[in-house]
Amino acid sequence: MKIKEIETVVVSVPHVAPIRFSQGAALGTTRTLIKIYSDEGIVGLGETAGAAPKNTIDRSLKQILIGESPFDVEKLLAKCSGYDRYQPFYTRNMRAFSGIEIALWDMIGKIVDRPVCDLFGGRYRDRVTFSGYWYPRYQNKSGEGGESTPEEIASYCETAIKKYGFKRLEGKVGVFSPAFDVETIATIRSSVGRDIELGVDPNGLWSPESAIKIIRKMDEFDLCNVEEPCRDLVACANVRARVDVPISTHCPLIAELTRLGVADVMVCDPYEVGGILSTKKLCGAAELHNLGFWIHSAAELGISMAANLHIAGSSPHIIHPSQGTYEHLSDEIIKGGKFKIYGGSINVPSGPGLGVELDESKVSRYHKVFEEQGEFGFAGYGTISSDSERPDWWPSIPQW
Repeated sequence: MKIKEIETVVVSVPHVAPIRFSQGAALGTTRTLIKIYSDEGIVGLGETAGAAPKNTIDRSLKQILIGESPFDVEKLLAKCSGYDRYQPFYTRNMRAFSGIEIALWDMIGKIVDRPVCDLFGGRYRDRVTFSGYWYPRYQNKSGEGGESTPEEIASYCETAIKKYGFKRLEGKVGVFSPAFDVETIATIRSSVGRDIELGVDPNGLWSPESAIKIIRKMDEFDLCNVEEPCRDLVACANVRARVDVPISTHCPLIAELTRLGVADVMVCDPYEVGGILSTKKLCGAAELHNLGFWIHSAAELGISMAANLHIAGSSPHIIHPSQGTYEHLSDEIIKGGKFKIYGGSINVPSGPGLGVELDESKVSRYHKVFEEQGEFGFAGYGTISSDSERPDWWPSIPQW
């Protein structure tokens, strides 16, 4: 069996309401969808972050891959990635290849008529737990969103817990002042009680000295995690040594993380490191080094969410809720609509491959949105940080 053809299309799906974070604002998510066709009529589906991977695949990687066996995942990773493997944080070929790699595993699963999780150790759990995610938000045209005070954010968190059953909440801080963020955590804790875990992510916005002070103040309200308080590994290690709250990082360089004492938890997704197989390897390495591990969210659509579910569903070491921003999507591009979240968790798909199919009418609709409105997204995923509501503002690190 050989790879016969590869097709790509970019879609932009709006959020329920525009989300805000320390490096800008996002109207929705933009993803590159991939179809790989075999010469025997099997189609594998893939997805990766941003619009830029389409050009990389169409102009470069496609020529490398056509005529190859879809089973030769390691060889194809080596041929397509070069020196990009496991580099922090985001590299062009790795993000593009990750979507291809996901499609290859979808194809392989369909060939052998087994779910992807069965190809990586089997189904360890049937359901994968996720954190709920809160942001300050702008209002949409219908008046939804608009949370811009601690009380409004806390009210959103209460609603999300009731609607989805989350046991853990994570939120973006740094849009407003540190004093505002500390008050927000205090207000959320007062609203949701002590049984809900709370974590924050400043996206590396804080200086080390500010991070230490802010985290110590937030710790009064039983913070469970801070993701990348600072941008530099040494700075994060210095912060971690002086606070009691666990620190997490996206950096995949485990040797450096353990040598410097950077973090307690590695946060990883297939689009940063080259696919499902690389993510599973990093999860195993984290287990050996006694680092926690959970899946990172980058506003993924259904194909990527299915990949994340198969990774977490087959990984005993992932004991904490993975990140989830899924509830903020207004729609989906897979048949059947959005995955259902209940009890704070989502079922691992049971069909062959990833277990999802594209809704071609939705793909066409949101490709048109991309053509008309361009790329939505976060910093690091192919777009420059911006905030249309604050045209004279730009991100600066450190900010506080």
